[in-house]
Order: sequence, then structure tokens, then C-alpha cells
Amino acid sequence: MIFLDTDVCVAYLRGNELIKAKFRKFEPGGLAVSSMTAAELLYGAEKSDDPDGSRMRVEEFLGSLNVVYGNENAIRTFGYVKAYLVRAGLAIPDADILVAAAALSRSCPLATGNVRHFSRIWGLQLQNWFEAPPPAPRPRAAPSARRARRRP
Repeated sequence: MIFLDTDVCVAYLRGNELIKAKFRKFEPGGLAVSSMTAAELLYGAEKSDDPDGSRMRVEEFLGSLNVVYGNENAIRTFGYVKAYLVRAGLAIPDADILVAAAALSRSCPLATGNVRHFSRIWGLQLQNWFEAPPPAPRPRAAPSARRARRRP
């Protein structure tokens, strides 16, 4: 299972083709969001120009994913991670730490475009879904007949 950060979900909802292609690679149940991500998406819907329509799209979207609520392990992970980041002078928003804690507590990777914040969290497996895949290697040309004759 892969956890999705809010930025990935928003890109999907806005029709980003790169993100939509990555979604299609997963079976139902293979993608999840934390309850914090769900809350952020619903907040965004409420403050949009079309709250009713946006809320309906977000709720339909969330219905297609696993929404994972915090458990004791995630709560403890949040406390540990936040304390470490503050001591190290690397603090990030609590919402990001809650999202990371949900993924860490289940040993799952997090798909995000916010690598700058999340890379501060030791042990969190990150996937930058906004990076285009590298181009496929070009096949090597077959040696020419003239070159082939020179070989002993």
C-alpha cells in the first residue's frame, strides 16, 4: 500500500495526466490517505468557489481509497518525529508530520511532490510522483556489416 500526500490527491482531482497514469498502475486497495489528508482535501473543497460540487468530487475520490485513521503507533510516531525535527531545527507543519506518521507506522511509502519537507524525516520512504519517469533507453544499433568483417 502507498500513502498519498495531499498534493498528489489535488493533482489527481485537477486532472494531472502524470498523476492519473500512476494511479492506474494500482489495484483497488493499493492506495491510501491518512485522515489528515482527507481532512485537508475536504477543507479545500469547502473553501472552493463551488463547495457542493468540490465536496462531492472529494468524497467520491476518498471513497475509492483506503482512508487510514490514526492508531496508537501513528500517534507515538508523530510525537517522536516532531520532537526530533524541532530539536534538529528542521520543523515542518504538524499536518505533514501526521501524514508521515501514518505512513511510517504502517511501513508504507509516501507519494508526494513535497520532497523538501518529507525528506527531513528519517526512515520515511518517499516517491516523488511529480517527477516524470526517465526516458526509455534507446536500443543499440546493430553493428554495420563493414565493422563486423573487421573482427577476427
